[in-house]
Amino acid sequence: MMLLQFGDGKPYATGATNYQYRPVTEREKTPRIVVSILIDDVRTLAFVDTGGVYAICPPDIALELNLASQDGIPTEPILWRGNILRGTLYRIPTTIIAETGNSLRIVPTFFVPQLTPNQ
Repeated sequence: MMLLQFGDGKPYATGATNYQYRPVTEREKTPRIVVSILIDDVRTLAFVDTGGVYAICPPDIALELNLASQDGIPTEPILWRGNILRGTLYRIPTTIIAETGNSLRIVPTFFVPQLTPNQ
């Protein structure tokens, strides 16, 4: 894997990772970029959605992270995949795991949906 460089040879990117290019679910046909990440200390896969307002953290991962609703920021409902979701916002340290060079650590805003039993 070759890392990106400026014309003078200085690094533009200091890490790189492999990715999958596939539909995210069995019902979808459109392929997406899927990468390995750590949400705090929980390893999972994430798909890239450049049109998303927030990163979405699945409720099962939020439970594993012991996120309490009183620690989050209430927000307006969002429309996601044709469903209106209510939830809470959290800032959670996240790492895009590098296979070569340095991993990238960021602190994005995650939307954690409060799902009903049929969702």
